Amino acid sequence: MDFLAWYNLIFLIPLATGVLLIFGSMAGIGSDADTDADADHDVNNGGIGHEVGHDHNDESRPFLSVLSALGVGKVPLSIVLMILFLLFGGIGMMANFLMAGFIAVFEPFAFVSVAAGFFGAIFLSGPLARLLNRYMPSTETYGDTKGQMVGKTGTLELAADEERGWAQVRDSSGSIRQIKCRTGGGTLAKGTEIVVVRYDSRTDLYTVAKNEL
Repeated sequence: MDFLAWYNLIFLIPLATGVLLIFGSMAGIGSDADTDADADHDVNNGGIGHEVGHDHNDESRPFLSVLSALGVGKVPLSIVLMILFLLFGGIGMMANFLMAGFIAVFEPFAFVSVAAGFFGAIFLSGPLARLLNRYMPSTETYGDTKGQMVGKTGTLELAADEERGWAQVRDSSGSIRQIKCRTGGGTLAKGTEIVVVRYDSRTDLYTVAKNEL
């Protein structure tokens, strides 16, 4: 099997990207805060985070559910991207090697590997992110524990109600952290300046209120 054939390159490129992201993070190139903020900005400009107020909050919930399933909120978005790249590339390459004989006869069999890589990355990303959150809290905390985020201020990235919301909050080191949150009552629109008033370890949700200062 040709290692540089198209059906291998579609996995080698994301695999190499994931490795480069790891080394870039270790070398301190950029910061998690900048990466996560830029990524969220791109998502919102892409039309997903355009809702304002309670009427659009229901529309945002599928998006929030997808982010949560992928592990965003458990570890930084940059780490989730690393996991997705590595899983897709790694699983796809393993599938290609297992089906090398079939692919050599009929190259479109490689799309079975694409499906395996895609679904493997989607279903394994969340559990791996939760594992990192549990055993390697330093990848997520930026120096503050979750309880220490109480009192910190930030901005709602999506409208929030008594059930759920999404916010960016600065921790003690000045790094931006993305948190899943809810209000103590009522609805707050996207872009509202908020303060974290409580953390519930059982639900892993922060309660936020409008920052009046």
